[in-house]
Amino acid sequence: MNRTNQECRDLIDETVAYYSADTSKRGLLNIGDDIIAFTNGNCTYFNDDTGNMCAVGRCMIAPDKLNSIERTHSVDVFDNLDSYLKDEYKGYDMLFWGRLQWLHDNTQNWDEKSITEDGKECVKILKAKYPVAIEL
Repeated sequence: MNRTNQECRDLIDETVAYYSADTSKRGLLNIGDDIIAFTNGNCTYFNDDTGNMCAVGRCMIAPDKLNSIERTHSVDVFDNLDSYLKDEYKGYDMLFWGRLQWLHDNTQNWDEKSITEDGKECVKILKAKYPVAIEL
Protein backbone atom coordinates (compact mmCIF):
# COMPACT_ATOMS: atom_id res chain seq x y z
CA MET A 1 0.00 0.00 0.00
CA ASN A 2 1.30 3.42 -0.90
CA ARG A 3 0.04 6.49 0.91
CA THR A 4 -1.11 9.61 -0.88
CA ASN A 5 0.52 12.97 -0.39
CA GLN A 6 -2.61 14.12 1.43
CA GLU A 7 -2.34 11.21 3.87
CA CYS A 8 1.28 12.19 4.53
CA ARG A 9 0.24 15.78 5.18
CA ASP A 10 -2.57 14.59 7.46
CA LEU A 11 -0.17 12.50 9.55
CA ILE A 12 2.18 15.47 9.86
CA ASP A 13 -0.75 17.55 11.14
CA GLU A 14 -1.83 14.76 13.51
CA THR A 15 1.68 14.54 14.92
CA VAL A 16 1.93 18.30 15.44
CA ALA A 17 -1.46 18.38 17.15
CA TYR A 18 -0.55 15.45 19.41
CA TYR A 19 2.68 16.98 20.69
CA SER A 20 1.45 20.59 20.66
CA ALA A 21 -1.34 19.62 23.06
CA ASP A 22 1.30 18.47 25.56
CA THR A 23 4.96 18.66 24.56
CA SER A 24 5.91 16.67 27.65
CA LYS A 25 4.61 13.57 25.80
CA ARG A 26 7.59 13.67 23.41
CA GLY A 27 9.77 10.55 23.51
CA LEU A 28 12.91 12.05 24.98
CA LEU A 29 15.73 10.25 26.74
CA ASN A 30 16.50 10.91 30.38
CA ILE A 31 20.19 10.93 31.18
CA GLY A 32 20.74 11.79 34.81
CA ASP A 33 18.89 15.02 35.42
CA ASP A 34 18.99 16.01 31.76
CA ILE A 35 16.32 15.34 29.19
CA ILE A 36 17.69 15.19 25.70
CA ALA A 37 16.39 14.82 22.19
CA PHE A 38 18.73 14.05 19.38
CA THR A 39 18.93 16.21 16.30
CA ASN A 40 20.20 13.39 14.08
CA GLY A 41 16.97 11.44 13.68
CA ASN A 42 17.30 9.41 16.87
CA CYS A 43 15.20 9.41 20.01
CA THR A 44 13.45 6.78 22.09
CA TYR A 45 10.37 5.12 20.67
CA PHE A 46 9.21 4.35 24.20
CA ASN A 47 10.54 5.77 27.47
CA ASP A 48 10.12 3.25 30.32
CA ASP A 49 10.30 5.98 32.96
CA THR A 50 7.58 8.21 31.50
CA GLY A 51 5.65 6.07 29.01
CA ASN A 52 6.23 8.78 26.42
CA MET A 53 6.67 7.89 22.78
CA CYS A 54 8.24 9.51 19.77
CA ALA A 55 6.48 10.32 16.50
CA VAL A 56 7.01 6.78 15.20
CA GLY A 57 6.63 5.02 18.56
CA ARG A 58 3.14 6.38 19.13
CA CYS A 59 2.09 4.75 15.83
CA MET A 60 3.43 1.33 16.84
CA ILE A 61 1.48 -1.62 18.21
CA ALA A 62 3.81 -2.25 21.16
CA PRO A 63 6.75 0.19 21.35
CA ASP A 64 7.36 -0.89 24.94
CA LYS A 65 8.34 -4.35 23.62
CA LEU A 66 11.18 -3.08 21.43
CA ASN A 67 14.71 -4.02 22.39
CA SER A 68 17.15 -1.32 23.47
CA ILE A 69 18.72 -0.94 20.02
CA GLU A 70 15.35 -0.64 18.30
CA ARG A 71 14.17 1.91 20.86
CA THR A 72 16.97 4.40 20.35
CA HIS A 73 17.91 4.24 16.69
CA SER A 74 16.45 5.77 13.59
CA VAL A 75 13.73 4.02 11.62
CA ASP A 76 16.44 2.55 9.39
CA VAL A 77 17.03 -0.16 12.01
CA PHE A 78 13.72 -1.80 11.06
CA ASP A 79 13.72 -4.19 8.09
CA ASN A 80 9.92 -4.13 7.91
CA LEU A 81 8.60 -1.16 9.88
CA ASP A 82 5.00 -1.86 8.83
CA SER A 83 5.05 -5.09 10.87
CA TYR A 84 5.48 -2.96 14.02
CA LEU A 85 2.79 -0.39 13.17
CA LYS A 86 -0.89 -0.16 13.98
CA ASP A 87 -2.98 -0.82 10.87
CA GLU A 88 -3.93 2.82 10.37
CA TYR A 89 -0.25 3.78 10.09
CA LYS A 90 0.95 1.14 7.63
CA GLY A 91 1.97 1.97 4.08
CA TYR A 92 4.08 5.10 4.54
CA ASP A 93 7.58 4.86 3.12
CA MET A 94 10.73 4.94 5.24
CA LEU A 95 11.74 8.36 3.96
CA PHE A 96 8.46 9.80 5.25
CA TRP A 97 8.93 8.19 8.68
CA GLY A 98 12.46 9.58 8.87
CA ARG A 99 11.18 13.05 8.05
CA LEU A 100 8.40 12.81 10.61
CA GLN A 101 10.92 11.64 13.19
CA TRP A 102 13.13 14.63 12.39
CA LEU A 103 10.21 16.95 13.14
CA HIS A 104 9.77 15.26 16.53
CA ASP A 105 13.44 14.94 17.46
CA ASN A 106 14.76 18.38 16.67
CA THR A 107 14.79 20.34 19.93
CA GLN A 108 14.48 23.63 18.02
CA ASN A 109 11.02 22.57 16.81
CA TRP A 110 9.43 22.47 20.28
CA ASP A 111 9.42 24.36 23.54
CA GLU A 112 7.67 23.54 26.81
CA LYS A 113 4.35 24.87 25.47
CA SER A 114 4.02 23.90 21.82
CA ILE A 115 5.63 23.84 18.42
CA THR A 116 8.04 26.73 17.84
CA GLU A 117 8.35 29.04 14.86
CA ASP A 118 11.25 26.86 13.69
CA GLY A 119 8.97 23.85 14.04
CA LYS A 120 6.26 25.52 11.99
CA GLU A 121 8.83 26.20 9.30
CA CYS A 122 9.89 22.55 9.44
CA VAL A 123 6.24 21.54 8.92
CA LYS A 124 6.04 23.80 5.85
CA ILE A 125 9.18 22.21 4.43
CA LEU A 126 7.87 18.70 5.10
CA LYS A 127 4.49 19.42 3.58
CA ALA A 128 6.17 20.88 0.49
CA LYS A 129 7.66 17.41 -0.06
CA TYR A 130 4.09 16.09 -0.32
CA PRO A 131 2.20 18.53 -2.55
CA VAL A 132 -1.50 18.02 -3.17
CA ALA A 133 -2.83 18.61 -6.66
CA ILE A 134 -5.48 21.31 -6.82
CA GLU A 135 -8.21 20.63 -9.30
CA LEU A 136 -9.51 23.62 -11.22
